Parts: sequence; structure tokens; C-alpha cells
Amino acid sequence: MNARNGSSFEAVRRAIEAAVERGELTQAQAAWSLSRLAEGSAAPTPRTDGTNRRDDLIRAAIEIFGRRGYSRATLEEVGSRVGLTKSTVYHYFASKAELLDAICDEATTNAEDALSGGLAVPGDPADRVREALRRYTQTMIRHGSLPIVMRHFDELTPNFRRYHERRREALVRQLADALDEGVRAGALASDDTEISALSALGSINWLYTWYQPPGRLSPDQVCSLLVAQIMNGLTPRPGGQLSASRPPHPGNVASR
Repeated sequence: MNARNGSSFEAVRRAIEAAVERGELTQAQAAWSLSRLAEGSAAPTPRTDGTNRRDDLIRAAIEIFGRRGYSRATLEEVGSRVGLTKSTVYHYFASKAELLDAICDEATTNAEDALSGGLAVPGDPADRVREALRRYTQTMIRHGSLPIVMRHFDELTPNFRRYHERRREALVRQLADALDEGVRAGALASDDTEISALSALGSINWLYTWYQPPGRLSPDQVCSLLVAQIMNGLTPRPGGQLSASRPPHPGNVASR
């Protein structure tokens, strides 16, 4: 490598390190870029204007994966949607699998925020459960990342799939704990709160298979009807069992 090329390589190396510090590149992506440069690759340098297109790529991928499916979509197609070349996409995501992981992480965070936010509102246990389910349903309807996860969960990388499974199990436990509280207060009824939590979240997650707006009902109407149906199944009946019941070892019922 001559002095001029060495100087250029050093400038690119500094730009890549700066991009890592700004959060535009992961360490793995930076290492890949530097290795390509060292091999004499013509890969383009990362953006250094402070613009981070990561969220744009995620939004584009959600739309394309939802329309075409994960297996048929390409990184080149995702990049083209936001005006980036495939090579530039690699500065943000090292692979299509990493992009799916990012969508899954966003979806799970949205679900966690919705459920936790609803359970934190003032009111009796039934009111809090109802609000949590309402927010969770609205999130499923309005944020395209959750349906992508439901469709393509098994295509996540193994390590991230296990990580995501633990987060989903935590969501089930959180709702089951709220149901326990409601049963103890006499505001809710359930013979097994873990099964009830799985059933409630599962029925909402299944929305992606049958609801496609615009339709006969608005998103808010679908949300209200679905949550009302779930809550109806948790309403105490005269003479019914009101004692909370859950197996002593959490997670003995599969969360998928």
C-alpha cells in the first residue's frame, strides 16, 4: 500500500471509528468494513454527515417483509426503498438476519411498554388489566413490527430467538401477576392465571392473521371488541371460583 492509499485508509478508519462512537455502526460492522478495505475492496465509506438511516431501513424492512415475506425480500430492495445502495445498508446491518433482529427488538420493546404502561394506570386490578390489554392491542394493530415477529419468529438468529423468548415469558408473567392480584381482590376470575395470560396475549397476537385495515371495523372498534371479549372471560360469575391458581414453577407452560 503506497503512502497515498495508506493515508486514505487511515482517513476511512477514523471515519468508521467515529461512526461507531455515534452509534451508526456496531463494532462487528466496523470490523467487517475495515477488513474489506484492507483487502482492497471498493466498498463505500460510511456516512459521516451525522445522518443515521437505521430507523429508515427498519421502517422499509417492516413494509417489505410484511408484503413480500422475509425469505423473498433482499437487503438491496430494502436499501433501494430509502435511497441507499446495498453496500451502504451493510454499514447499518451486517445481514438481513440482523435487520430482522432489530425489528424484533423494537416490537418486543413496544409490547413491553404497552403492557407495563397499562398496568401502571390508577384503578382497580380489572381496570389495569383492561388498559394493559387495550394498549397491547393498539400496539399490535398500529405498529407493523409486531406482526413481522409473529410471522418470522423462527427465522431469528438462535441467540436472539432465545433472548426474545425470555422477554416474551416475562410479559406473560407480568400479566399473570396482575391477574393474580385481580383474582385475590375478587375483581377477576381465573382457574390458572398463567393459562389466562397466555390466552389473552395469544388472541391479540393472532390479529395479524385476520385483521387487515381498512375493513368493516375501524382499528379502535376492533380493539374495543377484542379486549371486551377477553375481559368477559375474566369476569367473576356468581358462585364461581375466585382463588388465584398458578403452577408453583413459572414457565412450565410454553409461552409459544
